Amino acid sequence: MGSISISRRGPSRTCLKKAFPGKTLARLRQLKAKYDPGGLFNSNFPIPPASEEAAA
Repeated sequence: MGSISISRRGPSRTCLKKAFPGKTLARLRQLKAKYDPGGLFNSNFPIPPASEEAAA
């Protein structure tokens, strides 16, 4: 298994897709939109929330 490097600006879209393949990233973004819409948990490996349209 390879490693993933994260810059100070956060992970890139490609990096997120490698770390969370398939529907996993979409599900994590939905959870982020539901449970952390304000972005309180945003360190280490921040995942942007899904838009409200996608989360519905």
